[in-house]
Amino acid sequence: MDKNKRAEFPLDAFPKAYRKCILHYEHTKNFDRNIQALATLVHVASLIEIGTKFYINGWDAVPVIWGNIIQDSGKAKGHLMRHCMSYLRRMNDELLEDTSVKHCYMTKNTTIEGLMKKHIGNRKGLMMFKDEIPGWRKGICNYQSNGAKEEWMSAWDGESDPITRSEDIYYTKYLKPNILGASQPEKTPQLFEGEDLTDGFSTRFLNSEPYYVGTIKKPRVKASDDAIKLLDKMHNERIWNLPAQEYHATDEASTEWLDWCDQKQEEYKGLKQYLLYQNKLETYAMRISGILHIMSVGEDGEKFSTTIQKETVQNAIKICDFYMGQYERMLNNLSIHRFPDKLEQELRTKNPVFQKVYSELNGKHYRNSDLCNMFTDAYGEDNIKNILKRNILFQRHKKSGEHPTYTKTLKDE
Repeated sequence: MDKNKRAEFPLDAFPKAYRKCILHYEHTKNFDRNIQALATLVHVASLIEIGTKFYINGWDAVPVIWGNIIQDSGKAKGHLMRHCMSYLRRMNDELLEDTSVKHCYMTKNTTIEGLMKKHIGNRKGLMMFKDEIPGWRKGICNYQSNGAKEEWMSAWDGESDPITRSEDIYYTKYLKPNILGASQPEKTPQLFEGEDLTDGFSTRFLNSEPYYVGTIKKPRVKASDDAIKLLDKMHNERIWNLPAQEYHATDEASTEWLDWCDQKQEEYKGLKQYLLYQNKLETYAMRISGILHIMSVGEDGEKFSTTIQKETVQNAIKICDFYMGQYERMLNNLSIHRFPDKLEQELRTKNPVFQKVYSELNGKHYRNSDLCNMFTDAYGEDNIKNILKRNILFQRHKKSGEHPTYTKTLKDE
C-alpha cells in the first residue's frame, strides 16, 4: 500500500458529472479528491431550496451538511473550497448587488442572531465558509458568556426557537445553515474538547483528511475553469431552480437504510463514542441520499422524480461508512495529542478494536477488574495478565510541566 495514500472517498457514489469534474481538477490543479467531495456535498446542500425534506421509512431529514477539512496549513484549502463553491458564490455576488436585500447566501462569520436574520426572505439558507473552525467553536461557546452552541446544534436539525437578547426577540420559521471549514490536525483537540464528543456537537461534523499526502509535482496539464463552468450550467443551475418539495424513498430503499442502521448499531455495541457518531450518520445517510438524488437532476432530465431509489441509498451508505472511518482517525489523533509518547507507541502495537476500547476509557478511573473485563473482549483473555504485568497502560505519570494523561487504576478491595 502506498504510504502517501489514505482512505479514499467513494467517488463512484457521485453522479458521473460530479465525479468527472473532481478527477479533472485533481489532475489539473492537484485538488484533493476527498476534500473536493466534502466541499461538493456542502455546496449542493446549499443550493437546495429551504423547505425541502427527505423521507426514509417515515423519518425526515433536511439538506444541512457540516464539513470539517483536517489538513496542515499552507495547502491552499481556501482556494479549493472557493473553487467548489463557484456557483453559490456567483449567486451570492448577484444578490448583494441589490442594496435592498437584507440577507445573503454565503458568509465568513455570523452570530446565531445574525443567522436568524439572514434567513428572513431567504430561499436557500446560509452557508458559512470558515478557514479555521476551532476559532468559531470557541466563539460560540463563549458568546455573551452564555454560549450559543446549543442554538447552533438545534439549527443543524433545521429547528428554530425564539432567542431573546435584552429587549430583542429573534425568530425565523426555517433554519438551514451549512458549514464548510478547516482545522489543522494539531488544533483538532481545540475543536472537539471534552463534552463536545458526547453532547452531539462533534458528531454533527463530517470530517475529511486528504487522500494523498505525499509530494506532488505541479501538473503539466494547463488548468482552466471550463469543467466547473459546465457542471454549474448543466447541473448546479438546475438544482438551484428546483422548488422546495418532499422526496420519499422507495420501500426497498427504506429497507436498505434500516438494515444498515441495525447492522452498525450491533457492530458498535458497547463503544459509546462510535454509537453517538453512528446515530448522526443514520441521519446523514438520509440527507446524503436526498442530495445525491438531487445531484442527478441534470442527468435525469424529464425523468427526474421525487422518488429516491435503493441504489441512491446504497451510495449514501458507502459515503457514511467512509466518514465513520474518518471519525475513527480523528479520535485516534485526539488520543495521540492527549497521551504521552510512551502510550502512543504502546497503542500503535495493538489492534484497532483494542484502540477503540482504550479510547472509551478516556482518562477515567477504573478498578483493575473493570479494565480486565473491558479489554478481555477486545484483546483476548490470555494476554490480559501480560499487559497488566508490564504496568505500562494503566499507570498515571506526571512530569514537570506536563498534564497527567495516563489512565489511573484503583486496586480492588
